[in-house]
Amino acid sequence: MLRAQPWTLVDNNGADMSNGFTLALMEQSPTSLTRPIQSYDIVAGVHIARPTDVARYYTYGSYYVSSYQPNWTQQSPDNAHVTLRINNGSIEGLLVSPDNNTPPVVLFTMPIGDAARDLYPVIFFHGDSTNTSVRRLVSNTDPFQHPASSNEAGEDTGDLGAVPVPYHRPTNNFIDFSGESLATFLGFQQQRYPLIGATLAREFGIVAETSFEGLDFSDAFIIELQNLPLDSYDGHTGQRQNDLAIVPKSNDNSTASVLYAPPFAMFIDIKNKDTLYLRNIRARILNTDRSPVRTLGLASLTLMVS
Repeated sequence: MLRAQPWTLVDNNGADMSNGFTLALMEQSPTSLTRPIQSYDIVAGVHIARPTDVARYYTYGSYYVSSYQPNWTQQSPDNAHVTLRINNGSIEGLLVSPDNNTPPVVLFTMPIGDAARDLYPVIFFHGDSTNTSVRRLVSNTDPFQHPASSNEAGEDTGDLGAVPVPYHRPTNNFIDFSGESLATFLGFQQQRYPLIGATLAREFGIVAETSFEGLDFSDAFIIELQNLPLDSYDGHTGQRQNDLAIVPKSNDNSTASVLYAPPFAMFIDIKNKDTLYLRNIRARILNTDRSPVRTLGLASLTLMVS
């Protein structure tokens, strides 16, 4: 970022290019030039001439006149800051209010092109003799650091614009759960990812092999027969269901086992008019909201038929 606040602007009674100052970025180091800086030397820049002139700017060596007239006030701390910055691969020429409450005026936006090339920040004054002056001159070549230099030491110049996102180098990453039970509870089939070594990446993430369900609101289980019609009903919904039994959930949550024996025998009629011939009986276990119960490993259900 390159920034300066116009402080004194003087009309030299000459052409535009003999008045004011230019804040610019150049591809060639100005110290290597043995001649005055020309327009074609400037990659991007903003030229502020006389107090009542509109702002002017350079892009790729061409000179343009904007339609915006800042109306500078001599030696006023309210004068907008002339700013050049690189943002998201583009060079922006801005006029930024010191209070940061007014949206900045964008004079131009141009793609930077080859991001690897060097750009040199410069400020130069026009005319053979001038009393033009600026203050709060700030040059910052690293967007992740605070302004590196200023002509007013100790003065808080403030930060203008959004702070760029820092670049993160790839690092070695892995995830190791504290135990196999935790990994299983969260839906992972391994305790460590990767099993050996680490993954070199800027961002690292893994997706569980099974979905995680951390809450269990069911206080009982329903045994439902799927291929045998029963003369039973769901008292909550008032509809007929093939429910064989309701198994209360154990109050002991230390184990995953459900052990239940009814205190007395229950008999439910089979809803059939003719003889049924069955090779097998299909049943399933449901939660009280009739959603399937998720099980891990082998699950068995024993029915006694008489």
